Amino acid sequence: TAAAPDEAAGMRVALRPDARYQSVPSGLKVALLVAHALALAVTLALAARTWSGPGRPFPRPRPHPADAVVVLASATWVVLGPLNIDDSWYTLMARGAEASGYIGNAIYQFNVTENPFALSQYVLQAWGSLGGWGLPWLRLVPLAYGLATYAVLRWLLAVALDRVARRPLVPWALAGAHLLWFLGYGITLRPEPLIVLGTAVTWLLVEL
Repeated sequence: TAAAPDEAAGMRVALRPDARYQSVPSGLKVALLVAHALALAVTLALAARTWSGPGRPFPRPRPHPADAVVVLASATWVVLGPLNIDDSWYTLMARGAEASGYIGNAIYQFNVTENPFALSQYVLQAWGSLGGWGLPWLRLVPLAYGLATYAVLRWLLAVALDRVARRPLVPWALAGAHLLWFLGYGITLRPEPLIVLGTAVTWLLVEL
């Protein structure tokens, strides 16, 4: 930059940001993804055809006072819960995706594409674009994950334990265990609450 015009003549600079994860899927990869989706659809159709019809229905949990406690405590924690050190980080990445079109890590990796944990951040981006970027509004996303996880676990216990799940202490035990997790770790904008929900759904599907 200190060179005279005649000295700088012909000089060029090329800046290449760190984009080690940025790529475009090949035709083969797209074809494999479509094949996987079709295989999953066929599997679900065969499962429904094989297991449908008369038979003992899967048990479902009955409403219990513990359910109301979980809902009220979780909703209260949206306002009273402590900040997570990464809440601002994930908010900034979700907001940045509106301009860039992808979730990038602009905090300390030069906006490198954030992989593979990006699904929750795209959900956060869509939710923030609807109602703004205030923390209480964004925390409704992990609240939904937490309540859905609790509902799935209630159903899981009803299926796995059957009559034992109807004992009064079982829902209270699950409610206590769930709140120990959610109040301590679940009210965060990080991807873990969505991962926990996916894990619970997987357990339920395996049990079913």
